[in-house]
Amino acid sequence: ESLSASSADPDPDRHRSSNGSARAVAISSYRRHIAGAAVATIAAVAIALAVFVRRAPDQPISPLNATGTSIAVVGFNNLSHNAKDAWLDPALTEMMANEITVGGALHALPDELVRVAHADLEAPLAAGYARQSLKVLQKRLGADYVLSGNYLVSDADDQPQVRLDLSLQRPHDGATIVMLSRSAPLADLLSLVTDAGAALRGKLGIVPTNPAELRALANVQPPNSEVARRIGFALDALRKYDPARARDELLDAVALAPGYAPAYAYLAQAWSALGYKTKALAAAQQAMAYLDPLPQDERLSIEAQLYAAQFDWPKAAEALGKLVTARPQDPSVRLRLISALLEG
Repeated sequence: ESLSASSADPDPDRHRSSNGSARAVAISSYRRHIAGAAVATIAAVAIALAVFVRRAPDQPISPLNATGTSIAVVGFNNLSHNAKDAWLDPALTEMMANEITVGGALHALPDELVRVAHADLEAPLAAGYARQSLKVLQKRLGADYVLSGNYLVSDADDQPQVRLDLSLQRPHDGATIVMLSRSAPLADLLSLVTDAGAALRGKLGIVPTNPAELRALANVQPPNSEVARRIGFALDALRKYDPARARDELLDAVALAPGYAPAYAYLAQAWSALGYKTKALAAAQQAMAYLDPLPQDERLSIEAQLYAAQFDWPKAAEALGKLVTARPQDPSVRLRLISALLEG
């Protein structure tokens, strides 16, 4: 089935009957979806509190080779406040989380929980968060490390430059582990992210020894800056409960990179939120078709998404059970598993 948004392609599962009422109905459906998700999120937070390893203030932090050491990537401030560059915040959040967690020594906490946890805190400066804010984040998230930063895109239209400033901190004692700054042409965003990720891992003593891990990392990242821009805008739209805008951006992304599985996985989410179950299934099947180059946990997540789209809840639960083992401190995965078990 075509993944196109064209109205000429009938879909018996869609919940809108005319162009004039499409957006209103989609928003209504999505709000019902979010209402249910709100209850589920409360359950997720409760699970997170039970699952996270909580520490007394004077207890030493676990070594980096301990399974489940967690990092909160809190996002990146757009110093220019230019709306056309807003996509870099969600894109960099996703890409830097991929970089810092390669090899499994660190585990990135879910973005949807991290965003809520720091929403009422002052935005970090170039040197990162104040110690009190770090304590708040540790209390709310159980995070062992916090990664924050800023970015600035130059105004040059021919070849804009981007500067990325990063601060990696340890909430346990307020220590700043590393501060670094990297600059590159915006078209070379992937190289900039790769370089920054390697520098952070090196400072923490995380050196992936398996070449397959680095190849899988390269495959999970967007293949170029234009695809990253589409993904960034789509993630921003999903954050703001606008699946129609996310769908449009993701259709462009898969047209630019037809073999990029994560774009299809996000597209399946957008179609599902809009009520197009058949199109969501088609997108999930496309993600599954390009699964092989990805890291194991990404493959399990996409497998579970496909089985859920097929209403094959036992297989979805099986895949999610394996994903829980791979991400033992990720409450969002446990929530997905609980949902699959309840559906089954």
